Amino acid sequence: MLITSLGQLPTLDLGEDIQLCNEDFPIEISTEEYDSYFWSTSEVTPSVIISEAQDLELTVTNVCGSVSDLLVISSLGSQPNIGLDDLI
Repeated sequence: MLITSLGQLPTLDLGEDIQLCNEDFPIEISTEEYDSYFWSTSEVTPSVIISEAQDLELTVTNVCGSVSDLLVISSLGSQPNIGLDDLI
């Protein structure tokens, strides 16, 4: 009998949750190379463009199986708009 190892389950870490001002959108979220991707936005690419606050989940797959991670992207609202008239 010959037993061959195909590797290990993929590891996935999208990092710490993100808090952004509305003006900081859109942002690109990307990850390492895997056999397949499925984002909660229905994208199947290694990266996605996010235009608004949301909970973003990614499931990646290799020959040994699948793993998922969740990234919470929240909005801090709009930056204050201070014009020159407000400074006088």
